[in-house]
Amino acid sequence: MGEPLRVLILEDRPADAELLVYELRRGGFDPHWERVETEPEYLAHLDPALDLILADFSLPGFDAMRALELLKDRGLDIPFIVATGPYEERGVECMKQGAADCLVKDRLARLPEAVRQTLRMKKDRDESRRMAAALRESEERFRLIFEAAPMAIMTVNQEGCIVLVNSQTEKTFGYTRDELIGKSVDMLVPVRFRKRQVKDRAGFFAAPKPRNLGAGRDLFGLCKNGSEIPVEIGLNSIHTEEGMMTLTFVVDVTERRRDEEDLREIAAAAKVANESFRDVNEELRLRNVELDEFTFIASHDLQEPLRKLIAFGDLLPKDLGEVLPEAAGKDLDFITDAARRMRVLVQDLLTLSRAGRAAITRKRISLESCADRALKDVDAEIERTGAEITRDELPNVLGDPTLLTQLYQNLIGNALKFAEPSRRPEIHLTCERKEDQWIFGVRDNGIGIKPEYHQQIFAPFKRLHGRGEYEGTGIGLAICRKAVERHGGRIWVESELGKGAYFKFSLSIESESAACLSERESRPSSSSLRMIPAIKS
Repeated sequence: MGEPLRVLILEDRPADAELLVYELRRGGFDPHWERVETEPEYLAHLDPALDLILADFSLPGFDAMRALELLKDRGLDIPFIVATGPYEERGVECMKQGAADCLVKDRLARLPEAVRQTLRMKKDRDESRRMAAALRESEERFRLIFEAAPMAIMTVNQEGCIVLVNSQTEKTFGYTRDELIGKSVDMLVPVRFRKRQVKDRAGFFAAPKPRNLGAGRDLFGLCKNGSEIPVEIGLNSIHTEEGMMTLTFVVDVTERRRDEEDLREIAAAAKVANESFRDVNEELRLRNVELDEFTFIASHDLQEPLRKLIAFGDLLPKDLGEVLPEAAGKDLDFITDAARRMRVLVQDLLTLSRAGRAAITRKRISLESCADRALKDVDAEIERTGAEITRDELPNVLGDPTLLTQLYQNLIGNALKFAEPSRRPEIHLTCERKEDQWIFGVRDNGIGIKPEYHQQIFAPFKRLHGRGEYEGTGIGLAICRKAVERHGGRIWVESELGKGAYFKFSLSIESESAACLSERESRPSSSSLRMIPAIKS
C-alpha cells in the first residue's frame, strides 16, 4: 500500500488521466482521484482536504490558468501541477501565476518526484505559517501582559537607552512614552546614584549570567516633578535582533513602607494594650479575691442574725407559754418563716456565685456516679412521692464532679417538686450522641411549662408559681445553666403545659469520653434502659 494521496484531475481525455494515475502508483503513491473537465464540475469538487490538483493546460471552454484563478478566489492553498503538451512555454505562464510545477505529458516519469517536492514545499509553507501565527500570538500575549502589569516595566539597551515602556511606567514616573523612549534611563535615577547605576548596568551586561543588582541597598526613582520614590528593581536579560537588553521591573514600595510603618505602630500599640490588659487582669483578680472575701463575710454576717431569729423565734412560745396571744403567735410564725426563707435564699445565692466563679476541675468521671449521688440527696422526696426513676446508660465524661452532681440534683429535684398531683411521678435520665456532643436530659411527666417561659426560667429569681404553691427561691435553674456553661455546653427545655418537661443539656465529646464510648460499645449489648427501684412510702 503506497502513500495515500487525494487528487483532483482536470483532464478531458480519460486515457491521459489514467496515465497520470499510473505514474503516481508507480512512484509509490496510493491515489484516490476524480476527473473533471468543466468549470462547474471543477468548482463542485474543490475541497480543502485535497492533497493535489493535476491539470491539463487546455480544455474545451476551460484551461489551467482559469482553474488557478478560481483556486485563489476560494482562498485555497492546494498544490497545483500542470501537465502540458510539447509546448512548455505555456506551462511556464501557469507557474508565474502560482502553479507548483509544469510537466510535459510525454515525460511523466518525474511526476512522483515533482509531487513529493511540491508536498514538501506545502508542508514547509504550512509550518512557517504556523510558526508565524504562534509568534504573533506570543507577541500579542507578551504585549497584553506587559501593558497590564501592575508594576513599571521597561526594556533598556546596553547604552542605557529606554527602548520600550508600559503604561504603569508612565503612571509611576509621570512621563509619557514619547518623553521616555530613546532617552537615557539615567533620567529616572536621582543624581547621587547615577554613577553607581552606570557601573551596575555595565556589570550586569558583562556578567555570564543575569544577577541581582542593588541587593541590600535603598533604591530610589526620580519622577518628572522632581520627587523621589522608594523602589525595588528586578533585571532580566533578553536577546533581541538589536542585541542584548535588560527587561527592567520597577516596583514603587511607598505604600509598602507606609504599611510597614503602620504595622510597627500597631505592634507598639498592641504591646501597650497587652501591658494594660495584664494590669486590668491583675486588678480583676484582686477584685475577685476581695469579692470572695466579701461574699464569705456577708453570708456569715447575714446568716448569723437569721439563725438567732429562727432560734429565739422557736424559744419564745416555750418561754411565754399560754401568755402568748394567738395573733402574736401567728406574727411570730411569719417572722420565723421569713427568716428561714431568707436563710435558704442566702445559701442559694452563695451556691450560684460558686457555680459561676469557683475554679472548675476537669477530669474523667462517671456521670452515673454523679446521678447516683444526686438521687441519694433527694431520696426522701422520692420516698415521699413514690416516684419511678429510670435512666439510660450514662458514659464517662471530662468534667467537674461537684457541678455535674449539683446539676442532676436540681433537675431531678424540680421534676419531683413540679409533679402532677393526680399521677405518680415518672422521671427518666436520657443520653444520646450527636456528632461531637453528648445530649443528656431529665424527662418527667409533671405539670409542664408554657413555651413563652422556656427562656425566662433560667434567669435568677424567675418563678412561675407563688410560694404558697411550690417552695423555692427561683435560683435552681440559674445554677444549672451556670454549671453547663462552665463545661462549654448549653441547656434548654422542651415542654408544654400539662405534658411534662424535658430538660436537656449538651457536653462536648472529648478524646477521653470518646474512648470511653468505644469501650462501652465493645461490651456485650444489653438494654440501655435501667430501672432504679422506687422507694415506696
